[in-house]
Amino acid sequence: MSGQKRFTAQFPDPPADLDSSGEGFPAISGDRVGAALLHRGARRWYFSAVFGVAWLGFTAYDFFQSTTDVPMRILAVALLLVFAGAVVVSVPIAWWLPVNKRILVAFGLFVLSFMLWPILGFGVSQTWVFVGIVIGMSLFTMRTSWLLIGAVTVLVVIFQHLGGARGESLVWLPAIGASISMMMSGFSRQIAAIQQLRATQHELARLAVAEERGRVARDIHDILGHSLTAITVRA
Repeated sequence: MSGQKRFTAQFPDPPADLDSSGEGFPAISGDRVGAALLHRGARRWYFSAVFGVAWLGFTAYDFFQSTTDVPMRILAVALLLVFAGAVVVSVPIAWWLPVNKRILVAFGLFVLSFMLWPILGFGVSQTWVFVGIVIGMSLFTMRTSWLLIGAVTVLVVIFQHLGGARGESLVWLPAIGASISMMMSGFSRQIAAIQQLRATQHELARLAVAEERGRVARDIHDILGHSLTAITVRA
């Protein structure tokens, strides 16, 4: 069908350090990003992402406790909703992009988080756990994932310190963010490996059917040739 794209993969190509050929496991691609956002793999991500961004509701609640200014409350809700929407769509967009450009999605989310500065200040670093999750779900190589998540964790520690956190309160948020990010990285790689195995199974099944058809065709050819030879001799 002209002008339309078919999407057959739930995840983009596996990272380079995952032992796979990539055959039967194409990237989510298309002329329109909207098509990638409606892909079935993206819809499955949305189910989990909505529960994750619900955590931002606690941020809004804490801010409401600190101010009674109605316009500021409305602004806080609007900004948090925009950021939550960006988190939800960021992973499908990263899958839609080639691997060398997926880092732009995580960086864009990082920059976007600073719009929450008026209500969070240095506490904006609390939202960078979502940046780490996007990095983990973008299917970089393990080395790249470790480096990027490590960099985000260091920035969280710095901003927490500048915000006045000391002792255990300086450690627990970066530790939780790093662990969740690496867990999501491992999860996405596991699903990618499973998808690769399924694609391999389908390819093996297709080759088995093709081989069986070839064997039957050869048998028919030999039998038919023998029969025609016998008829010719008798004739």
